[in-house]
Amino acid sequence: LVVGHHSHVVQKIERYNDGWIAYSLGNFIFDQGFSEETMKSIILKVVIKNKKIKEISSEDIKINKYFQPDFDN
Repeated sequence: LVVGHHSHVVQKIERYNDGWIAYSLGNFIFDQGFSEETMKSIILKVVIKNKKIKEISSEDIKINKYFQPDFDN
């Protein structure tokens, strides 16, 4: 599992060979409100069993006007 960051926008998650790559989870808490894309984030959910990834999913998050994650979107 590789989890990338720094691009400040959500990018794709893909299966690669025997693993997974999450290229960017976006901005979780950051005061960068100049575009709608920088106000988005995701939480990566990973289920591991017997040292293997069994399930991977994500939950969308919107950053509110106070630059805090809003889970009720």
